[in-house]
Amino acid sequence: MREKYVYLVILIFYMASSLAQEAVIPAGGDGTGSGGSVAYSIGQILFSGSSGASGEVHHGVQIPYEILVDYNSDEFAKLGISLSTYPNPVTDILILKVESLVWTDLNYQMYNSEGKIFLSDKLLGTEMNIDMSHFAPGVYFLQVNMAEDAVKTFKIIKR
Repeated sequence: MREKYVYLVILIFYMASSLAQEAVIPAGGDGTGSGGSVAYSIGQILFSGSSGASGEVHHGVQIPYEILVDYNSDEFAKLGISLSTYPNPVTDILILKVESLVWTDLNYQMYNSEGKIFLSDKLLGTEMNIDMSHFAPGVYFLQVNMAEDAVKTFKIIKR
């Protein structure tokens, strides 16, 4: 009888430890600076937070910091180029609208968050329909170029 209880306790302990949450992370590392050091991971799904008088810390969360730059926007504004995209977020068709006094060698490139270009074409009119129905949901970037110069980059959210 006593043997059954020992096996039962071992079984319960084993089940409790096997059902514990575990995060498989693809990458990580350590960072140090004048304010201290931190160990970080990419892809961690668990998090907690702390705040104090000098700021906040979110443990286990990667908070994105985006910088989107309109290259040479002053130069292209002088040429009378105005660009817009809609709807954003998009489900099927993304419309790229170009209003330009000077129409010279405009093209676009669509790339994913890893920087891989997977769609590229010339702009042949003032409105271009881009079929995104077969793309996976996520964040994409649409860059409009004049010859080799980037005019504007749009962040596109696909649902």
